[in-house]
Amino acid sequence: MTGPHVLVTRPAERAEPLASRIASLGWTPLLAPALRTEPTGAALPDLSRFDGLVFTSAAGVRAFATLNPQREQVAYAVGDATADAARAIGFQNVVSAAGDVAALNALLGMGAVRSLLHVAGEDVAGEIAIGGQAIERVSLYRTVAEPSLPAAVRTALYARTVNAACFLSPRSAVAFISLVDPDLLAPVRALVLSGAIADAVATVRWQRVEVADRPTLDALLERLGPYGA
Repeated sequence: MTGPHVLVTRPAERAEPLASRIASLGWTPLLAPALRTEPTGAALPDLSRFDGLVFTSAAGVRAFATLNPQREQVAYAVGDATADAARAIGFQNVVSAAGDVAALNALLGMGAVRSLLHVAGEDVAGEIAIGGQAIERVSLYRTVAEPSLPAAVRTALYARTVNAACFLSPRSAVAFISLVDPDLLAPVRALVLSGAIADAVATVRWQRVEVADRPTLDALLERLGPYGA
């Protein structure tokens, strides 16, 4: 027997890993993408000019993979999920900051590599810099809001079978809330990865808002817990 629904608000192409882990805890994951990514049409610069590549999202990794087969350079990743995405497309030398942009900048500042390309989206959480000097950036994708939520999500919300909703970014939280009757969220727990996301969901009433102790999926799932526990 599976438990009540838990909403996964990540873009559909990035939702499966989290959905699988939610299912392993006995809950019923339900994909509720509020955002989607699309290519900008930008071209990559000559990669021979750079000693390494910097990725601040798995979406950036996937966008790079569609444009270039090169995997020889070192890939610096903001966190472990992005690092895993880089390894999945064939990068062998991957270094994870296991944190946020500040942690990534600190990591880059400790190394000897000075010629880096930041592969990013149009909206970035912070500037990537070495010694205060911003590095070159190429924006390969953009994130746009979905016009509506899947019918199955609306049905579950009206039926009051949703126990929790997981949010991994402030923007996805804002987009999701804009697509929902706020009264339907009163019985739902909002599970968020950071204080900034907690601020983003605070515009509506939830059963409660729970902030992960660390900005990782493991910590977020600790807040969810096993069904029936």
